Amino acid sequence: MKLRSLAVALLAATMALPNAPVSAATFSTNTAIKGESNSAVYWYATDGKRYVFPTEGTYYSWFPDFNNVRTITDSELASITIGGNVTYRPGSKMIKITTDPRTYAVSKGGYLRLITSESMAISLYGSEWAKQVHDLPDAFFVNYKMGNTIYSLNDFSVSNEYHGVVTPSDSIFNSSTPSTPNTGAVSVTLAASRSYISEGESVTLTGRLFNAPSYNYRLDIIDVRSGSTILACSGTTVCDTVVTPYRNNVNTHNVQYYIAVKRISDNSEITRQYSPVIYINAPTNGLFSSGSSKLEVSKTSIDDGEPVTLTATASNINVADNQLRMEFYRERDNALLYTCYDSRVCTYTHQVYAQSGSNSERYYVIVKNDNNEQIPAAYSSRISITVGSTGNQNLFTSVDKTSITSGDVVVFSSHIGIAPTTNYRTEIRDPKHNVLKTCNQVTNCSYTTNVTKVGSESSVVYQAFYYADTNNLARYSVTTFPTISFTGTSYSLNTSTNKTSIISGETVNFTAQLMNAPSTNYRIEIYDQNNTLRTTCNNTSYCYLVEAVNKSGSQSSVQYTVKAIDNYGTLLATKTFPSISFGVTANPIILTGTASLTISPSGTRPAGGTVTMTATASNTNVSANNLTVRIWAGVTPVLVKTCTNTSTCTASYNVGAAGQSIPVYASVTADNGSNSLLSTTSWIYTN
Repeated sequence: MKLRSLAVALLAATMALPNAPVSAATFSTNTAIKGESNSAVYWYATDGKRYVFPTEGTYYSWFPDFNNVRTITDSELASITIGGNVTYRPGSKMIKITTDPRTYAVSKGGYLRLITSESMAISLYGSEWAKQVHDLPDAFFVNYKMGNTIYSLNDFSVSNEYHGVVTPSDSIFNSSTPSTPNTGAVSVTLAASRSYISEGESVTLTGRLFNAPSYNYRLDIIDVRSGSTILACSGTTVCDTVVTPYRNNVNTHNVQYYIAVKRISDNSEITRQYSPVIYINAPTNGLFSSGSSKLEVSKTSIDDGEPVTLTATASNINVADNQLRMEFYRERDNALLYTCYDSRVCTYTHQVYAQSGSNSERYYVIVKNDNNEQIPAAYSSRISITVGSTGNQNLFTSVDKTSITSGDVVVFSSHIGIAPTTNYRTEIRDPKHNVLKTCNQVTNCSYTTNVTKVGSESSVVYQAFYYADTNNLARYSVTTFPTISFTGTSYSLNTSTNKTSIISGETVNFTAQLMNAPSTNYRIEIYDQNNTLRTTCNNTSYCYLVEAVNKSGSQSSVQYTVKAIDNYGTLLATKTFPSISFGVTANPIILTGTASLTISPSGTRPAGGTVTMTATASNTNVSANNLTVRIWAGVTPVLVKTCTNTSTCTASYNVGAAGQSIPVYASVTADNGSNSLLSTTSWIYTN
């Protein structure tokens, strides 16, 4: 049977119910209810609050029809506080949002469980699993919490999840939080989401504090094996993290963590509690019991800027090739230069340059397995570097300006005074020796580019390399361009938000502007209160973020941060956004009024044709600036368009193939609203 739109279903349910409303005394909690004059259906839960069914799919995941919905008076409905939204019945459907391709199963308590592959989805929901996926509007995604990833059939049972609940109350009031210990003393618990894993799989650790002390304290989650702190949480009763355990030697097949309460003033431990033991189903191979490595270089004496090939070899190891990686490092600054995978032999070619105060270089390689074990590092021979004569009179350089503002365009020009007849070239390079342009067999070479200040530097120097040799084009000389100085450039960020006091879950607009921004080669990053990157804007002085801001635990405010960074990773500027405080949650608004939808042109449409749909909210008790209007289409509704801060919304829609009957309708919601206004369903027919 095709699903009807929610508006039609609610109307049918209303017509089937008695005309007179039921007295509140004649029904109990754990009942679906509605008011006399509004078609919205709520779940009257065991806590005495009503919960909204935000979408058609959510309602039908719990109930096949509306036969058991009870009608009560509008005044009685208004007296029942809104508690939140109902989530999908566990195990009933998979869900996703339209802006994210990832698909999730639903667990008790509104937890989303990521399904890692199509084969896993088939194992759980059958070969036609895709038909069991419902798209959830982004606005309702915040009603759910992220649970553990599904790696195997042992991690999730569709039948157990589905039959583990009877009514929405069973999922609304489920909590995976460990129960409170029966004691008045300070105490903690640490739960683990899984007890058996394969290496590389994640485990969620859930820490809770009970009877918090009055002094300043923190919660530390610690790895028992290494004694290292995984996470520190200050002044909170909740401390959760995700870990990816590995065996650390051939005889270790398990791992355990503990959570400790520590007094900040003297770092003394007040109490601790251990997690369950997590057993690792690791393969029998993949660990180093022996082995060695070596690193060879193709040359031990070179000219400045000449390439050298490094060759690493691993020997006498009992680890499969596909579990190996080799990491090449430069000794003087321990910089990681290159990594190769799945091989016992690896080569890497690297251009070597002399540094101030040093005319030699050395490298080393570290061989690691998938468990991050390593055998002792192998070092190369030291490479001596001969620095050629700079300012060679046969190679001349110039720039069109020597004093600039960061981001200005500079023209670099070089000229060979006496050139050979063949086999020569000129390279123009930036301060990090990156080749910007190569000119072959010509005496004049020029390059135009934007020169950008990096960090606090006051000047930059570019170079020209001249190669001339009838046999192998050995470097003949290097000449620097005139020094370019930066003047009057300082970076700063301006930040603003459209709200500084909100109810948890409200949408906030964040705006950041980089002053004196360079013309290219930079980005702006906005981070939330947990230092999680929320958006990146490349090569633009303005950066915007619009998202729902949610309260966590007992926090009273949040503050986001913005950073401007150049392409070399140098921080140009950083600044916090205005602090956003959480107000006391007000009683949600019950939206009244009418939603309507018109289609133009009307009548049967040819296949592939386009119609214009216009949704309108009329006679509402909320101003248009606080309304969101959406247009939906399809038997399983798909969002066509969303319009915010308005009472009207217009969208073009392609009707698709011939022989279709497409239901369409409009919904209207209000900021801090508890319900939706739904238009009657219209139909688009194609021939």
